Amino acid sequence: MFDLWLKVFHFVGLIFWVSGLLVTARICAVHAAETETAMRDRYHALEKRFYWGMGTAGFILALISGIWLLANQGFGQLDAATVGGGFHIKLTLVFLLIIVHFMVLGGMKRLADTQEVISAGKFKFYHVIISVLMLATLIAVLPI
Repeated sequence: MFDLWLKVFHFVGLIFWVSGLLVTARICAVHAAETETAMRDRYHALEKRFYWGMGTAGFILALISGIWLLANQGFGQLDAATVGGGFHIKLTLVFLLIIVHFMVLGGMKRLADTQEVISAGKFKFYHVIISVLMLATLIAVLPI
């Protein structure tokens, strides 16, 4: 029963993490195209709320519950027969998603801290990459 609750928390964390990143990337794309200073400040405040409040909080929840689930199974038994064939693919995709998570943070900070022109297309590309990685991760864990 406890494992079921851990899976629920893991899934909820995953939903918050990915949705927070998707919304942050989209707001950053709008922010990059904005020219008015007052609006740029408002967009940055929104970006921070979604990135830290949803994205990072969901990431931490998914990470802690995922590690806890693995600990309950025994870390030494991570072969394909025990955890399923798609598990190692899932871990690779999640690692890539973590890299994108910090790339969004870097882009968000550069967008707010400097006056350099950052393309809105860059953040739209992050949005697509996050969506593709999430979809691929869900497909990887489906029972075959």
